[in-house]
Amino acid sequence: MCGQFIGHKEESHVGVATEYTNVEELLAYSYLLVKVIFSQAEFINQYVSLAKVGKISAEHGSVPTAKRPKMIGVNEDVKVGEAYMVFQQFDSDRDSLLLAARHGAVVDSSDGVCWNEVSFYSKREAEI
Repeated sequence: MCGQFIGHKEESHVGVATEYTNVEELLAYSYLLVKVIFSQAEFINQYVSLAKVGKISAEHGSVPTAKRPKMIGVNEDVKVGEAYMVFQQFDSDRDSLLLAARHGAVVDSSDGVCWNEVSFYSKREAEI
């Protein structure tokens, strides 16, 4: 199991969970899981960086092309040109996509164990 999924679901003050106990639970609470390669990343402050989407594909869930994110606010350092899986959910107004959790919603392809676990559960979900 991925290390960053330790703990339990806790709601933060804006309705985004702090973390989930495992990948299956995170996937269940996510509207969309995308595989993305960022083309640019801008450090905003110690809590968020804004990353421009270069390539994107939906691994779980769907969203019309017009609503696909062009920029994603992430709460960790990301490297341009590297692949990530990003768990997302809609905000309360269903206008914008947000990270589905404060911890564990961005999975780096260099974390082979976690990447493989997310890939396994997202494919399994698609088969059901």
